[in-house]
Amino acid sequence: MSINLKDVAEAPIFLFKWKDKNIDNLVHVGTSAQYWKEKVPELVSEANDDIKTLSLDYSALSVASNVTLAKEVVSLKEEIKLLQA
Repeated sequence: MSINLKDVAEAPIFLFKWKDKNIDNLVHVGTSAQYWKEKVPELVSEANDDIKTLSLDYSALSVASNVTLAKEVVSLKEEIKLLQA
């Protein structure tokens, strides 16, 4: 799986607190499952509830984004070496 780095750069990011205070009362950082469903639908699941709640697999998104970014950095470093030669 590869993630488009432009999609990562353009992804919405926001702070939120859970409505259910039984979960916790901390401030969390998130992004939009709706946004990622359009970009990489494999990362988003839909609950079997009345409002079809979407859930984003943050760990898979993180790993795919990091690996894609690392590959891009390596490629750019190789390009720089060639240009400097």
